This record gives sequence, structure tokens and C-alpha cells, in this order.
Amino acid sequence: MACWAMALLAPAAASGAYTWWVDQYLGTYNTYYWYATGYWNFTGTIFTSSHPDGATLLPPINVPITSDTAYEVSTQLFISASGGGFIHYVRSNSHEGSYTVALKDITKNGSACQANLVASRVLLGSVTELGRVDGVACRDWVEMRTVVTPNHLLYVYLDSTLYGPLDLAAHIPFFPTGGLAIGVKSAPIGNGIYRARLGPKDMVAPNAIPASSVISQPWQGSIDLAWQGSTDDANGRGFLDYEVYRNGSYMATLKEPGFTDQTVAAGTQYTYTIVARDQHLNTTSVQHIATALANATVNPRKVGLRPLGTYWGAAGENIDMGSGNLNYTVGVLGAKSRGIAARLALSYNSQ
Repeated sequence: MACWAMALLAPAAASGAYTWWVDQYLGTYNTYYWYATGYWNFTGTIFTSSHPDGATLLPPINVPITSDTAYEVSTQLFISASGGGFIHYVRSNSHEGSYTVALKDITKNGSACQANLVASRVLLGSVTELGRVDGVACRDWVEMRTVVTPNHLLYVYLDSTLYGPLDLAAHIPFFPTGGLAIGVKSAPIGNGIYRARLGPKDMVAPNAIPASSVISQPWQGSIDLAWQGSTDDANGRGFLDYEVYRNGSYMATLKEPGFTDQTVAAGTQYTYTIVARDQHLNTTSVQHIATALANATVNPRKVGLRPLGTYWGAAGENIDMGSGNLNYTVGVLGAKSRGIAARLALSYNSQ
């Protein structure tokens, strides 16, 4: 069993040109797009099932996904009460098995909502848990998205929070191809799937970050980086974030095009790699070299009279007992006018 990584991200606007295979609101049963199995119910608003064995919606043969290895499954969920679960079936093959992503053990208390996110492999009725994140945030109308990449990595979004990756190929037996489906089970009244979308995985990287746009500013103990922001390609699902690496080691995930490295060593040269990612985890990158400032030279002298210093001497002579500096002050000019006195003096420091 594995524990998924999690990243908190700001919502990214979709480009608007991404084309879905299927995009349907599920208040009624549309047999052109779906084939329903199990104990299903279309309420006029949602697709649901209160039965423990649940119900499943499969796309019919006219949807081109039965042999694809990479795609996105998106469902918008209505959650009005505690209980029940929602399922995405990916790489599903009736002769072998399937992988599932389930939002389950839902607890709803007013506007507060949490659940467990669990990925499993199902083989001949046997379920093997592959990864989970407990206590994830949910809400009414939450969007649950599962993205499967050509290199067999699985990612899950709940709204703008990304979980993953989970390497499906690391688990034997591995199902290299297969279709997909969506499901719901043990749902209380009012819980169900409001909207379902199925589509291809975008294979195009975000727009490149021009190397000339990357600038750096070294400071004492840090380096600031800034660069021109990237965007997704015109047919993508939208831009996601930036990852920053230093000399090949991961440093940070960012929403905005800027980063401050506060762990630099004085006078050391670093190679930074900035990776831009879209919502289907395609990437583009650029490198930039920056050198941290050398240590500043600290003036060791202790001149003048300091409030916390210890001195001895007389007649304008003050010898610093800590540094040994001799400070000598002699008046050279004085003036008085209507009770106000002004004095000009010269000071000497031996250091």
C-alpha cells in the first residue's frame, strides 16, 4: 500500500478548446452515451444508487476509448449527506480486471465534508489497495478527476488539489490497456453524480518559458528568480504549476513565476531548472545559472562611543576596554545666544 503525494494548487483556467468524447448531465438516461448496469436510478438531476453493490455507467462502443491507454475521467458530485461512495474505473477489462479510484467513507456535517481517497486493483473479484489518502476535503459539487498517462501513471484531482502519481505498472498483474466507467454505491438520498465527462489525454506541453526571460538577483544569503509565465496549449485542459529544481534536486512547487532560494552558500554557483506543467502533467523546462554573493566583509573596528561600551579616561579621553580603541574628543568652538549653547568638537579614534 502506498501513500500518495499531495499538492495544493490554485484553480487553473481551462483553455476552453479541449474536446471531450462525452460531456453529459446525468439527470436522465441517455443510451447514446451510456450503458447502465447494476442498481441504478436517474432522479432527474443525478445518477445514483443506494444499493451496496451500486451502479455503473459505461460508455458505448461509439466512444473511442476501449483500447486507449491515456485519458481523463471527470465527475461532478452532489454530496448532501454522509455515506456512500463514488468510483472511477480505469484500464477496465472484463476479462482481467480494473483499477479503481474511489471517494468513500464520506462524512458531511453542515458545510464541512471529508472523505477517504483510495486507489485499488480489482482482479477476479479480489481487491488490492494500492494507495490512499484519508481525510481529504470534499464539498457539494466537488469535481473528481482521474488522469491516466501513457507511461501508466495515475493522478487524481479533487477540485484544484492534486494527488499522485501512482505507478500502475509497478503492481503485478498490470493491465496495460482497457476502457473506463464511473459508478456510485450505497448513496444516501440526494447524493449522486451530476455531470460526467470523458476525454483524451492532452499530449502537448505547455508553452515554453523563454530562457531570456529568466532573471536572477543574488542577495546576501539568498537568490531571487523570476521568469515569464507559461500557459497551456490551445487544446489543453489548462495550466497547472511550476516546479523548481536546483542542481537536479527538487526545491518547490509554485503557482506564480517567481522563487526565492534561501539556502544558498556564499560564492557558490547553482543551476536552476524551472519546469512548467499543465493539468495533464505535460512539461516544458528551462535552465538558468546563478551565483550567490560572497560573504560580506565585516568591519572589525569599534570606533566612537557606544551605549553599551566600557571606557576609562579623563578630559575627553575614552579608552574602550573591549577593543582598545582610544576615542579622544576636544572642543574647538563654542557659541551662546539667549540661553542656547552650541559646541563644535573634533573626535579622534585610534582604530
